Amino acid sequence: MLLQSLWRLWCILIDQFKEAFTTEYCLPTYCEAKRREFEGLRQGNMSVSKYEQKF
Repeated sequence: MLLQSLWRLWCILIDQFKEAFTTEYCLPTYCEAKRREFEGLRQGNMSVSKYEQKF
């Protein structure tokens, strides 16, 4: 029970941190460029989305 409560608290804290960090340090244009860059990555002849579907 205590472990579950701590886990939920940890998840909330991480979510709050990610939101605050993104808001403060990631310009929307930079984040969008990185998202597009990530989606363009390939492993052999498979794109990220195809790789995700396979595994």
